[in-house]
Amino acid sequence: MISSSSRLSFVAAVVAPLCLAFASGCSSSNDSTGSATVAALSFDSTDCAFGSAGQTKQFHVTAHAPDGKMSDVTETAQWNSADTNTVTVVKGFVTGVHTGITDVQVTYQGAANSVNCKVQ
Repeated sequence: MISSSSRLSFVAAVVAPLCLAFASGCSSSNDSTGSATVAALSFDSTDCAFGSAGQTKQFHVTAHAPDGKMSDVTETAQWNSADTNTVTVVKGFVTGVHTGITDVQVTYQGAANSVNCKVQ
């Protein structure tokens, strides 16, 4: 199992710069004063392929603040499957239901990101 500190180090070193380089993969949010509260959301992994229905993978999502602070928001973020006939998701636990391809979206304080999932 990967420790929380290792997971966050991975996100900081690899995923966060990708969000900056490819802004379309990240989203920002503003609070009522107009200052950004969440600059981006990132997943700990983008591997969302299932060899068969019934398999489950756990994902973690990290919120990146403009000041560089990071916070695991897996439990408090809103998770959604674009097609619940293909995968379901509850607090980061994604389960393959039926053969197909769909997106799992996560939102937190107005920021959003998604990962493409495939069930074979």
